[in-house]
Amino acid sequence: MKVAAVVQATWRSFFRELDRLDIAAIVHGSPRLLGEGLLPLKDAAEALGTDPLLLATELAINHGNALYAYALHWEGWDPSQVLPGHQINREDTGGYVLDSVADLCELTSVSGYVQFLEPDFVAETLRQGKRIGSGRISTEVHALFLIRPGGIDIGTDDLWVAKSHVETFRLATLSTLSKELIEKARATAKDAAQRPEPVRRENGSEHRHAAKPVSSIIREFVRMKSRPKGAESKPAWSATVIRQGENRLKWFVPLVGDRLSGELCLMPEGEDIVDEYAQRLRQLPTGPDLSKMCRDLGHELTWPKIEQWISSNPCAVCMSIDTVHTYVSKLGECFRWAMSKTYMTANPAATFASGRPEKTEKDEDERDLFSQEDLALIFSSEWYAKGRVVNTRGVLSRHFRSFYYWLPLLGIYAGGRLNELSQLYLDDLKLDEKGNVYIHFSLDRADKLDLDPADEEPDVEGAEKRLKTVNAQRDVPIHPHLVELGLLGYAAALRAAGHERLFPELRFDADKGYGKDAGKWFNDRFLGDQLGIPRNGKKVFHSLRHAFANALEETGTTGRRKYELLGHKRGKQHADVRYSKDVKGAGLLSRVSLLNFSLPAIAPFDVRAGLRAVEIAASIKERNARSA
Repeated sequence: MKVAAVVQATWRSFFRELDRLDIAAIVHGSPRLLGEGLLPLKDAAEALGTDPLLLATELAINHGNALYAYALHWEGWDPSQVLPGHQINREDTGGYVLDSVADLCELTSVSGYVQFLEPDFVAETLRQGKRIGSGRISTEVHALFLIRPGGIDIGTDDLWVAKSHVETFRLATLSTLSKELIEKARATAKDAAQRPEPVRRENGSEHRHAAKPVSSIIREFVRMKSRPKGAESKPAWSATVIRQGENRLKWFVPLVGDRLSGELCLMPEGEDIVDEYAQRLRQLPTGPDLSKMCRDLGHELTWPKIEQWISSNPCAVCMSIDTVHTYVSKLGECFRWAMSKTYMTANPAATFASGRPEKTEKDEDERDLFSQEDLALIFSSEWYAKGRVVNTRGVLSRHFRSFYYWLPLLGIYAGGRLNELSQLYLDDLKLDEKGNVYIHFSLDRADKLDLDPADEEPDVEGAEKRLKTVNAQRDVPIHPHLVELGLLGYAAALRAAGHERLFPELRFDADKGYGKDAGKWFNDRFLGDQLGIPRNGKKVFHSLRHAFANALEETGTTGRRKYELLGHKRGKQHADVRYSKDVKGAGLLSRVSLLNFSLPAIAPFDVRAGLRAVEIAASIKERNARSA
């Protein structure tokens, strides 16, 4: 869409007549506009002394330059990823029919910097006082990505521009200025340079970046961690850590507002703001309740709305004190970086983060063990009594899933964490030279995420660190009871059916991996709704892993071998870690075989029913994708 030619012809005079352009800024330029890369539109406008919307209109409409934004899990479709054997319908103009794209392409999401493919439409829409709710973009991965209608809410403050485009515009505008205007600007700058600088309170609201909003600081911090430049001393965050960092920082603005740097650098006022943030974090719901709150409030995530929602929707579990400190620690890390860039002169989160409370419970007390009665309840479910679930007509239930049967068994007999079990591939089940079968736990694929709780002692760098790949990688022999129940036969049937993963019915979530749906089922629907076990965060899937750890102790497997089977750091002594080696393959089978949990009688798994359940799950997934 192009605006009328008369607007293009009179644009620069319109700028100057309204005094919306700082002539001195045009003449002298700004270091912020030099070099390659992007910068926020509002920062570019500030460097030229003009209005962001006017600058966006000039760049996009009159110069045909690109507009960018930073995407956080924007949902939509890539038309090139159409289902095999299908063709997307097109409009008379050659564009894609969105309904056809939604039917034939899988809904996915993108994150990172994206480019709007219709920048003139974006600028014109914003000029009309509207916001951007969808559109066509490109990313490093997708040449064309169609954003789901209503999937975003973008305003002028969310746009980014290329430094080179802004600098080119400045130079072009400079060439239109009269010699008198240029000389006047230079003379004014010379007079200002001869006047003494006012005394500024560098620890207050008068430092040179005092008006910089914290949302801009957070965006730049995440961007720096995502794509560090050569001069940066720290390596880039991985994609998983980026998402974790974003999730831990995203609540500051909704809970206490988009505060300015100057406000945060005043002491003790800045510390009071951080304390208020922590108190409000403590009131946030967790898990499904948090997801429901975000869905209900949509783009109205402000503290008054959040507080009103919480009062109307009492939640059993709120954010823990440890989690609050983890979030504030990440905020403190962001503020330390901001100080290194002179965006801030103090870190108001420093004292709070350093005051992390000592643990009042031992690690093993944070999750309760399942009692023998609990285990009897869990392993007496219909799928364990019959090897499958049938409806009243004796037909396999459409609600049964194979992971209902196998995940709890693997949790207690192999000690696996929920996500690392959910993401197992069939080729992770291996044979050693003696013909014994074992599970090879690793993070050797892009969709294998290290997202499970860190259940070992925190190291000196802090408790929020996740399990490292070197410790998580291990071989755990498959208990003979799992072989008797048909695990290997089911894996062989899946392979013959063309599947690669042990649980193909579990969908991948970019933030929580394959374990997201499995966790919701086991912890909420199964333990809570079906079995009536209190949902206070004490008895969860991880409690099965504790049962495995306790059973190892009871049968004499302690120290390094226990740590090895659990995927922990291999002991606390230097010699344990450096000189003692892991037992490969099924070498520890004799120890694992001793484990006995006195479970009720369990029927062998119905392989045919399991394969049918996978087919049903795939058909439901396809139908949901089409209706999304």
